[in-house]
Amino acid sequence: MIFNKKGVTLVANAIHNTSRLFKISKFLTEKGRIGQLTVIGFWNEGLALEEDYAPKIHIERRKSLKQKLPKVRIALLSKFLTVISIIPFFIGIFFSCLRKKPEVVYCHDVLLLPIALLVKLCNGASIIYMPHELETEETGSGKVTNLFLKIIEKVGMKFVKHTTVVSPGIQYWYQNKYKTDKVSLIRNIPDFDNQKDSINKKLRSTLGLSNSDIVFIYQGLIGNSRGVLEVATTFSMLKDSRKHLVFMGYGPATNAITDFASKFANIHYIPAVEPKDIFDYTSDADVGVFFIAQEISMSYKYSLPNKYFEYVKSGIPILISQNLLSIEVEINNNQTGWCINSSVEVLHEFLENINSNDILEAKRKVILADENYNWEKEVKILSNF
Repeated sequence: MIFNKKGVTLVANAIHNTSRLFKISKFLTEKGRIGQLTVIGFWNEGLALEEDYAPKIHIERRKSLKQKLPKVRIALLSKFLTVISIIPFFIGIFFSCLRKKPEVVYCHDVLLLPIALLVKLCNGASIIYMPHELETEETGSGKVTNLFLKIIEKVGMKFVKHTTVVSPGIQYWYQNKYKTDKVSLIRNIPDFDNQKDSINKKLRSTLGLSNSDIVFIYQGLIGNSRGVLEVATTFSMLKDSRKHLVFMGYGPATNAITDFASKFANIHYIPAVEPKDIFDYTSDADVGVFFIAQEISMSYKYSLPNKYFEYVKSGIPILISQNLLSIEVEINNNQTGWCINSSVEVLHEFLENINSNDILEAKRKVILADENYNWEKEVKILSNF
């Protein structure tokens, strides 16, 4: 059945390298669920205000009032400008949505859920809510912010047609929290299968590493809340110089990581690469790492990030801390790596003792598990609503 509906997607970011958003958008338009889709998000310097991502997908980025004004170095004044710019910014997004006359609004962030609700009130559009994590339980968010988001989500869930989430843990949380069965799981599996025949491994040659080196890789947001400093510190103390750690991404802790890289020969940094190039880099490593040696939020505990699937689809096992509950379930069910106690002492002992034979055996199991993860099968559930 072919549909000719108009749709709007709302995202609270600059619509750049957001792989899940683009994969879902392509499915909706290529499979005929949506005739024309407009993705509306935030503008950042260096990005176009408008562009066509695909024949049926148009991107619109909007500037806030603060972005139009000169940069202010005074912190208090900067915060004031941020606050007063929010209302006209959101009003602009709302009227932009109305002009598109959407029949469906795909809302990817709780912050923009009020806009989706207003659009529904004005023209009866259906709302598909698609949070990428437990935004009301995030690490680093203040109590006031979380309370505000919880109120928005609690009200909004009453008017949402359906919700999609990224992990079984988050799915259960939504079903239990809001007493609803209209919550579906779409795990963020990368579509690497069509790249495997044309693989062009780049990581070791870029960094001057040999095939005998054991390469661990962390990819994604480089922030203190992701445990990157503890992991880097642990690698800096290893006795075996053949065991290397590569950080690939960007974030607030990038400077700290580049400082590690300048001081220790076994620690390296590569800026974030284009999504189409991730497989070429990641598949050239031996082990993926996502280890947080600290108390973490419920959002992190239940998260099942795309980095897990990127590691598996790239043919490498993953090393995680046991406080990452959803990833631990996947690893235990599919034998795709190791889950260890979330302390730096245990991490250090594990890294000192692991050898090439251990990793080779784990890679064999990862190759078998790879068959269980397929994006085309995963996203088909969107055809039901």
